[in-house]
Amino acid sequence: MGTYWYSYAVSPADAANEARACLTVLGNCHFDYPIYFDLEEKWQFANGRNFCDSLVKNFCSVLEQNGCYAGLYISRSPLQNYISSSVAQRYAIWVAEYGPRCNYGLWQHSSNGSVPGISGNCDLDYAYIDYAAVINKKHPVTRKDPDELAVEVLNGKWGNGADRQKRLIAAGYDYAVVQEKVNRLLN
Repeated sequence: MGTYWYSYAVSPADAANEARACLTVLGNCHFDYPIYFDLEEKWQFANGRNFCDSLVKNFCSVLEQNGCYAGLYISRSPLQNYISSSVAQRYAIWVAEYGPRCNYGLWQHSSNGSVPGISGNCDLDYAYIDYAAVINKKHPVTRKDPDELAVEVLNGKWGNGADRQKRLIAAGYDYAVVQEKVNRLLN
């Protein structure tokens, strides 16, 4: 079980207040998946990348200070346009992307699925990281910088071709970003 908090935060301080309210609502529940900061409001994106980064960091740091595993839920385009790579690599990422594939740890791939016992459409997700094992063992998922990954790729750690792409995606990394770093190092 995991959860998310839909944000209407108008400032970084407001995002921290939302995190405290979220913790109050959740009480002493134990979650096997992260608690996600759900960033979807267009007016928040209109305030730019630095603003969005600060909302995510303030919400997630309050959660982490209270022993929670924090993440960001967001659609792919806003993730790429309004969240810096350092913030995206710092927290668990759950991406809504209604296409044929996704390059992140938790993927909401459909909004019109069917689940027995529930009437109406349901969101459907794939998890590429076993967060329950990570959280219950208290071992954080270590996120590497794309530059570090590029060096590892060149040293053969991640395999070649389609196998490399599959392994990087399964580990929750954006293959295109890593491959771009590899290409820069080679050129």
